[in-house]
Amino acid sequence: MLGGLATGLRLGKILDRLHNNAHTIFGTVIVVLMLLQPFLGAIHHWMYIRRKTRTALAPVHVWLGRILIILGMVNGGLGLRLADNTHGGKIAYGVVAGVCGAMYLVWVIYRLKRTGKESKEVGNVELQGTVD
Repeated sequence: MLGGLATGLRLGKILDRLHNNAHTIFGTVIVVLMLLQPFLGAIHHWMYIRRKTRTALAPVHVWLGRILIILGMVNGGLGLRLADNTHGGKIAYGVVAGVCGAMYLVWVIYRLKRTGKESKEVGNVELQGTVD
């Protein structure tokens, strides 16, 4: 990601396309937010160790990461438009990004359903244990 940013900054400066288009502005925002992700994760982890329970940062960290992955795919398409790629190249990128995005969405839904089912099962076990 940082290599892509450095290359894009260099090329954007040479071609005078640094911050006058959607791809570079959007990409810069995505990179800044991605650089925050490890800190959000670390802060949550340290707080989790102290409290022994999930913090409010956990869903922020997870969902921000998921959103940034999708936005990164969209920004890749914007970059192809900026580079004046061939029509076939844009279609190929759209197909690959679409398939990857769909697979990622299926995985996220699967994980959400599995996590919800597990939390219900844990809740039932805890309730059964208190009744006995």
